[in-house]
Amino acid sequence: MKYLILLILFSLNIASSGQSTPKMRGSESVAPKGVTTSTPPAKTANNNSNAVTVAWEPIIEMEGNVYTSYIYAASLMPNRTQDKDDYKGDKNGQIGIKVRPATANSHIKITIDAPEILNTTVYEEDLKEVKDYEIFPVIKYKYDELLKIKQNKIVTINFKLSINGKEAGEKPKVTPIKGINECLLGYIHRNNPTAVNITDWMCAAYVNENNPLLQDEVLPLVKSTNIINQMTGYLTYSDDNTGKCTEDVFKQVFSVWVALQQRGVSYSNITGSNANQKVFSQYIRFTNDAWKSNQANCVDGTALFASILYKMGIEPVMVLVPGHCFLGFYDRPRTNSKGEQIQDRESNLFFLETTMIGSKTVDESKISARLSDAFDAMLSTETKATYDFAKRSFLAALLVGAQEAKDNKDYFGDPSKHCHMIDVDQARKEGVTAIPAN
Repeated sequence: MKYLILLILFSLNIASSGQSTPKMRGSESVAPKGVTTSTPPAKTANNNSNAVTVAWEPIIEMEGNVYTSYIYAASLMPNRTQDKDDYKGDKNGQIGIKVRPATANSHIKITIDAPEILNTTVYEEDLKEVKDYEIFPVIKYKYDELLKIKQNKIVTINFKLSINGKEAGEKPKVTPIKGINECLLGYIHRNNPTAVNITDWMCAAYVNENNPLLQDEVLPLVKSTNIINQMTGYLTYSDDNTGKCTEDVFKQVFSVWVALQQRGVSYSNITGSNANQKVFSQYIRFTNDAWKSNQANCVDGTALFASILYKMGIEPVMVLVPGHCFLGFYDRPRTNSKGEQIQDRESNLFFLETTMIGSKTVDESKISARLSDAFDAMLSTETKATYDFAKRSFLAALLVGAQEAKDNKDYFGDPSKHCHMIDVDQARKEGVTAIPAN
């Protein structure tokens, strides 16, 4: 057993460094090239006997685009409210206002309305000084309606402001609403045009371990491969680390690989992305769509595979490198039987090139006989005979994934290189919510 584990570790694994964890808005940035911004002139309030003139403007973050996926994924992040000297309200908010009261100790009331996507939201605040404030109320979104938005659409968001009981005006804002499959990866913030806020943790929102499809259709197919007797996740891990858990994890991952091959899932370069030079996004299909169409691009396939593994109790990682995404998975739990963190767990992170699932041929040049024999030792005679091609393609995908991770190893943790590891379990702990398929 120890020979087997050491051989697999040597052949497939690299010790990752600088693994990125989900971050809140503005916590990580990288400088873009050639970006300039301009500030629009302030507008004045309408004229009536109960009106007051004050400088204020509606704000729609992400260059005036509302990302429904971001709203849903960030909805349960902890510590949502932020009360700083000049910023008040929801620190993950997309919709708000900028206001400069004419007098100190002014009481403001903001009303925001857009019936298609949110319930009327009212926010009140006392502003002590005469200076610019940015205020983002916690919006009463209609989450079920957001999930139904499959295509980009236009909505008018209406803003009203009163100060000290007097009307300061009403301003409608015609706003693009992005479809739920548009995953926000980063954006240039209007207050810092020399940096990009990284939001690639959003990818974890498209991993949906609670999708009923997994229990109803996917897992029964995985079980029918007869490669494993049961889905144990990390249950066979022991503190003395005999290697049994590692072997069981590899067999479970292999059973998913075989099930997806039997299903006929193949690579398809069907993508969509935002052409905005200040907002960066990737179109990601839900598990249902990839499963039913039997087609998945690199990020779709990784999200599908990760959803299955996480449901089985194996913690996946989505690995993002420029222009590509592939899968990582841990061979052991985060903590031992005493609840203590397992040391050097990142050294037991393995990688899999998911786009190779549908390949009809296998490049076996890098699959050594020793590695093949070691993996064979995990499998029953019947499994080896039945899934010979699947085994060879799986080993090849592990080697390709390991090489891809090794090639980019020095760049993980450096936002300017656009290489990130999104730990799905960590994302859930940070409050990133899975987006349900509608």
